[in-house]
Amino acid sequence: MSDQKPEKWFRRYLYPGLPLLLLVVLTVGTGLLFPRKQGAFRFSEYSVGSVSDKEIIAPFQFEILKSDDELEAEYKAVREGVAPIYMRRDSLALNQLQALEEFLRHAKAASDSVRVMDQTDPVEVDSLVKLFWKESRAFYHGPLSYTSWIQFLQRLGEQSDGKRSVSVAFFSNLLRGLYERGVLDQLPEEGASPEDLIRVVQGGQESEAPISNYLLESEARRDLPQVIRRGLGARPPAQLDSLSRLGYEALAPFLIANVYYDAEETVSRREAAVAKVPIAKGIVLRDERIIDSNERFTQEHIDILRSMEIKRAELAAEEGVFTNLLAWVGRFLLPALIFGLLGYWMRRFRQDVFFKPNALLLVSFMLALEIAFFGLVILPMKLSIYLFPAALGAIILTVVFDTSIALLFLVALSLTIGALTGNDFFAIFTTFFPAALSVFAVIRVRTRVQIMRSFILILGGALFVILADRMLTLQMNMGMLQEFAYATINAFGSPLLALGMLIGIEYVFRVTTELTLLELSDLNRPLLKRLSLTAPGTYHHSLLVGSLAEAAAEAIQANPLLVRAGAYYHDIGKMVRREYFVENQPGSFNIHSTLDPEESAKFLRQHVLDGLRIADKYHLPEAVKAFVREHHGTSLMVYFYNKALEKRNGKEIDEAMFRYPGPKPQSRETGILMMADASEAATRSLDDPTPERIEESVRKIIINKYMDKELDECPLTLHEIHKIIEAFVPILEGMHHHRIKYPTREELESRHKELEEQKALSKKTEEVDE
Repeated sequence: MSDQKPEKWFRRYLYPGLPLLLLVVLTVGTGLLFPRKQGAFRFSEYSVGSVSDKEIIAPFQFEILKSDDELEAEYKAVREGVAPIYMRRDSLALNQLQALEEFLRHAKAASDSVRVMDQTDPVEVDSLVKLFWKESRAFYHGPLSYTSWIQFLQRLGEQSDGKRSVSVAFFSNLLRGLYERGVLDQLPEEGASPEDLIRVVQGGQESEAPISNYLLESEARRDLPQVIRRGLGARPPAQLDSLSRLGYEALAPFLIANVYYDAEETVSRREAAVAKVPIAKGIVLRDERIIDSNERFTQEHIDILRSMEIKRAELAAEEGVFTNLLAWVGRFLLPALIFGLLGYWMRRFRQDVFFKPNALLLVSFMLALEIAFFGLVILPMKLSIYLFPAALGAIILTVVFDTSIALLFLVALSLTIGALTGNDFFAIFTTFFPAALSVFAVIRVRTRVQIMRSFILILGGALFVILADRMLTLQMNMGMLQEFAYATINAFGSPLLALGMLIGIEYVFRVTTELTLLELSDLNRPLLKRLSLTAPGTYHHSLLVGSLAEAAAEAIQANPLLVRAGAYYHDIGKMVRREYFVENQPGSFNIHSTLDPEESAKFLRQHVLDGLRIADKYHLPEAVKAFVREHHGTSLMVYFYNKALEKRNGKEIDEAMFRYPGPKPQSRETGILMMADASEAATRSLDDPTPERIEESVRKIIINKYMDKELDECPLTLHEIHKIIEAFVPILEGMHHHRIKYPTREELESRHKELEEQKALSKKTEEVDE
């Protein structure tokens, strides 16, 4: 009983304020998500293609604001109109040219020295070549390998018509030409065209030219061998190949970009240009007609009306704090009315949800999750309404509770979404209709995979909404295909998310779904297998009680799956001391005949506590543990109580010692189980279980429970109790029906022998007569 104290304390002192707290949290959270431009609500019922039912005149002068799409298109065009900015740094190119020329002068000096040495002392030529190579690498950052260095010196020293084959100036001039043209470090953005213009800043001056006027560093390095070949002119192919290769090795390390992209300056200039784009595209004067009655709305009309309402909101805000305060009050009043109605309906008609903290928290959590996703993701990112997974909450609440809670949730959610979108009727309908269809797909789910079948109904509902919207607004175009794609993603993702979330929701909110109850009702579950082997009599009794309770639950429209699962596990505590319970006692021996009544009562009471301990060990859900805890309530163990009175010769005895620990049944389902358990046990002991005696016994048992006030705390009515009795009797009659007594083998043989003797006697009589 001590385990119940925290829960009772919570229910008494904290729970009365929980619904109000949840209402405040949901209202404030939703109110903060409302659009800041409150005036955008007034003319939201009009759309392109609809016909105006009245003349609309401008009550004041205002600017026609461009739509978000128009502004974004202009911003994009302005940004593209600002050429990317590059900074030209010729000082870098000059440093590279100087380094190259120093290396080439060293190479020319080496070539001349080697040529002279080859004529005077050929033996020392190799040593001299290697010495010059090491100096080139140490002092001039020479890029050539030793083999290429030898070939390079030879090419610089060759004579052709009295001239060197390749001059030092050739390489220097070639690199200078590349730098003079300009080498870019990168393109301004991916996919830039050669015809695109760029602005190059040099020495405080700017010039604009196509990208094609410059070389990209990676491309210049790639094309360098071809540039060398063209500069060498007409030569033998072998010589061209050798010189282009050597030239590339010599020049490539000195080739770097000298025109650098300045991303920061480019962005700065583009944003400055965007800031100059006007947000208005015209002006409407006071008393100017916006649209005439019976005139069809165009997008321009819609833009003008939207601009007028934004201006109206600005004027209202300028009028003072009080007007501003009214706007904020309205922002919170609407969701407060929606959620307040939801809470009142549950308190009035679904007290089983409203007065259970975990159930009420789950409904509130799903509302908060869906609204937050819409307000923080769908609206800011301007995603399609067809991507909003309204069916997610509907599926989860249908599986956990039933269709009425799910549909009520959808009504509240749809109205809230409609408010957040500016009283958009199609937003309400798009949220409600496909999700409502999904509810009917999961009314009686028997496997988790069956949840996925709601995909078809969600998608079908969304397609009908898309078609209706497009037909009414005369927009039957290719944009429908994109909306169909969004609807398909939503239809597939919502049940998939619901499947994944259900496991966590059952654990966090301590709720039990029918899917879990079906799994627990599997007789191959380890705990039920253990019960059948350890206490077979109790196991058989639990199955019979399960059949009784399930039929009664169906009769009064309670939860038959919950009752059946609870019945299977309600007596698991009897496994600990199975021999103390009559259904598990072999023969006629009864261990209680050797015990004092108080001891017997103690062992019987203990099976409830043992059952709760086993339930915790096997992680049974709270809904099933309630059956273990409440199936006897605080019932009096009449047999042992009377036995104690007889033994004490009428002396006063503490009745509490002979009562079960309780609590009394708190739900209709646990109340049904108490009656089914007692009825099955009582009729089992009948000597002649005729239908009349069975019905009389059941009525007597249930009336005694009622008179003993064991059913006072569960919401069962007298009418429902009567229907429960009517459901019990036929099943108990079937369990205890009279069976035909079949003869034994010995009886059949004896009867056969008698018939043979009668036939023989009859034959002998006939012979005497003859």
